[in-house]
Amino acid sequence: MSSVRSSQISGGSVCPAQRGFTLLEVLVALAILAIAFAASIRSISQAAFTLEALHNRTEANMLLSERLDEWRFSGDWLALGDKRQGFVANQRDWFWSRQVSSTPDPDMRKIVLHIGLDQDGQQDLSTLVSRIAYIKRVNVANATTSSDP
Repeated sequence: MSSVRSSQISGGSVCPAQRGFTLLEVLVALAILAIAFAASIRSISQAAFTLEALHNRTEANMLLSERLDEWRFSGDWLALGDKRQGFVANQRDWFWSRQVSSTPDPDMRKIVLHIGLDQDGQQDLSTLVSRIAYIKRVNVANATTSSDP
């Protein structure tokens, strides 16, 4: 036994069962791991970006529904034309724009509504949700008045 140990220590031949990894094998394994980690990090960052986008779109959809409900239940008859307005909700700057047009039914109005994040006044570039809605006049006796909340 001592002769085998002394031959290994003195630089003699090494038994194949005790052979380690070569430098090339280690480098190839590290390259494969680096590619796998890079793909994982890219996938995780894409998932985080998608989650943020879905959160923004969900919040915009809720704000759009609130805005439509305000107009529906206020009893005011929306004036024809376009309007844009910014507002703050949940500590963020938002905007809405609407286009009110007439319909064949004189007691109905068509509203095309866009809502999104207001980023440096570039309102059209950041629209998250758009919707078309119809609002019926609540009080027909009030047909001649026109207000714009």
